[in-house]
Amino acid sequence: MVSFQDVQTAYYMVAATGVLVAAAFYIMNLSLVQKKMKIDATILYGNLIGEKQKIRDWRHIMFETDYTSLEEFDKISRQNPEEYAIFMNIGNSMNQLGLLVHEKIVDPEMLLTILGPIWPKVMWAKFAPIIKDQRKLWNDPRWGYYGECLYNEAERMFPDVKVPSGRYRLREVE
Repeated sequence: MVSFQDVQTAYYMVAATGVLVAAAFYIMNLSLVQKKMKIDATILYGNLIGEKQKIRDWRHIMFETDYTSLEEFDKISRQNPEEYAIFMNIGNSMNQLGLLVHEKIVDPEMLLTILGPIWPKVMWAKFAPIIKDQRKLWNDPRWGYYGECLYNEAERMFPDVKVPSGRYRLREVE
C-alpha cells in the first residue's frame, strides 16, 4: 500500500517540476519579447530617418555642402541659419541612433541594413572635421561620440562599403 508520505513526496516532485517548466517558459518568452522590442524599435527609428524632411536634409548635407572645418561651417551657417538647423537635425539623428546602438536598444545589423551602411559613413566623413574641431574648442572629447560609434559600427560590420572620395554631387539624369 502507498503511504501518505510517498504521495506527498511525489506531489512535491511534480509541483517542483511544474515550477521549473514555468520558469523556463517565462525566460524563453521574455527573450522573445525583448527580441521583438528590439526589432520594433529598430524599424521605428529607421522609419524616422526615412521621413521626407530628414531625407531632404540628408541629401542637402551629402550633396550640397563642402565644409571642411568648424570655421568654414560657422561662416556658412552664420550667413544661412537654416544650414545650422539642417546640420543639427542630421547630426542629432546620427548621435541618437548611435546611442541606441551603443546601449543595445536597437540591433545594429538590422538598423544598418535598413538605413544602408553608407549613411553613417558619409555622414561621419562630412561631420568629423567639424565635430573634432568642436571637441577641441569646447574641451569636450565626447561631443558627437555616439555618432562616431555608429560610424565605427558600420565600419566594423561593413568594411567593404567605402565612402567615395571627392565631392558628393548629384549627377544630371539624362
